[in-house]
Amino acid sequence: MKNAVLLLIFLCATAALVVAGDFDDFKTKVIKGTDSQLAIDVPDHYFLRIYNFTQEGSTSPRGVVIAAAATPTATPIPTPTPFSVTSTDPACGSVVVTPPTNFIVNVNDPVIPITLQASDFTVNGTPANSFVLSAGNTQITFHFTSSPVVTHGVQMMHIPAGAFNRASDDQSVMDFTCTFTFAASTPTPTPTPTATPTPTPTPPPRGVLTASIVNPGSKPEFIKQVVVDGPAHVTVEPVAGATLVLTFRRVPEPTPTPTPGPVVVVTATPTPTATAMAATILGSTVVIDDVTDTPTPTPVPTIEQTPVNTPTPTPTATVSPTPTPTPTP
Repeated sequence: MKNAVLLLIFLCATAALVVAGDFDDFKTKVIKGTDSQLAIDVPDHYFLRIYNFTQEGSTSPRGVVIAAAATPTATPIPTPTPFSVTSTDPACGSVVVTPPTNFIVNVNDPVIPITLQASDFTVNGTPANSFVLSAGNTQITFHFTSSPVVTHGVQMMHIPAGAFNRASDDQSVMDFTCTFTFAASTPTPTPTPTATPTPTPTPPPRGVLTASIVNPGSKPEFIKQVVVDGPAHVTVEPVAGATLVLTFRRVPEPTPTPTPGPVVVVTATPTPTATAMAATILGSTVVIDDVTDTPTPTPVPTIEQTPVNTPTPTPTATVSPTPTPTPTP
């Protein structure tokens, strides 16, 4: 009887921590093997409480509830591709054995012809004398009357930013600078390999709950209550040849409400009826919290003390002096 009373006090105190909010009704979803995926969104400042998850029929594979962290994904704003040079001949970093007079420049979009001039392209600071557009205005062949390559060694090709514009949106070309080498019978240097970026690993699911198998003729086994903290995205995939049953409810996060008056804490005997169980999915681990009551300190009675009466002192009587007789002459 004492334990029952203590449990009732504990439940009342727990109920005082919850503020009235948008509580969902208890819901039971039946997911058959031919159904589509069940998806439940848990908003921020909400919990999803799962009360039962069972599987009947086929037992392999086992049905699972997967709770993954939900973070809002911003819609990317498309950025136009910059207008730039994609390749040249002679190629950047290459070695030539004959001084060239023609230089081919390929760009990623068609050029507006009237914005292009021969002087837009220079080699070692010397501008081209003429040019020819081809391949749908995406290839430019700059011609020099005499080769600008006059000495052995590194040669520099250059197109300044904004030299000519793209036909689709009038965007200016980006700056282009690269080098090649003029050296007779010089082997081509081995290009430096480009490092492959390391892919970003996908974060693991927040938690996984496996269905309990229902034996023929037996009652479904209810799991200890599992709580998924929002924001989260909870999914259940159907299992071929099986029926999954999920019972759940969404509730707002509890908000402490101040209770007027003294706080009463009672001592509960550690029995199953005086213990509340709660399970929370954190990472890949289900954490079980045992909530036990705490003893109440016995109030110390206050003793009122009456002040001691102090007797009033008796006033001392004043004695008048006796007059001295006057002598007779």
